[in-house]
Parts: sequence; structure tokens; C-alpha cells
Amino acid sequence: MHKHALWYSEDPSVTIGQLKSGDYTFSGEELTVKSWMETHNVSARVAGELDYFYGFGLVPSAPYIVYAMGDVSLLQRPKLAVV
Repeated sequence: MHKHALWYSEDPSVTIGQLKSGDYTFSGEELTVKSWMETHNVSARVAGELDYFYGFGLVPSAPYIVYAMGDVSLLQRPKLAVV
């Protein structure tokens, strides 16, 4: 799991802009967040990672961090979304 996803999950004062620019120092407990996410079957992907969900990269305003719960392999199958 990317450290930015952990930091953003732990510290409500950090912004996505700070994470993207690298202008942030994490002082929280990284292992606590990682343990909670693993216990609750939550995963996170950050834009630019190899396992970032391909479909999100096609969206002009794609999210920087994507949190997912459950079987993320389903995202590789055909999808239908209604907004």
C-alpha cells in the first residue's frame, strides 16, 4: 500500500495537494492505519502506481487516491455505472 494513502487516512489535516507535491511530513502511526485497513479488507491505490485501476486513469478528473473494499479484481471485468 502506498504511503500517501496511509498518511491521508491517518491525518485529517493533510491535503491531496501536499501529498502530490511531497510537501508533507507524516508524524502519525502508519502501522495502525495499515492494520485497520487489512482487518477490514480495504485497499488503496495511488495514481501513477502500476496497480492503479486503469479505468480511473481515463477520467479527466481522476482521483489521486482510490480506496476499495472487497474483491477489487472485479474492476477488471466489464462495468456499468449510472450516475
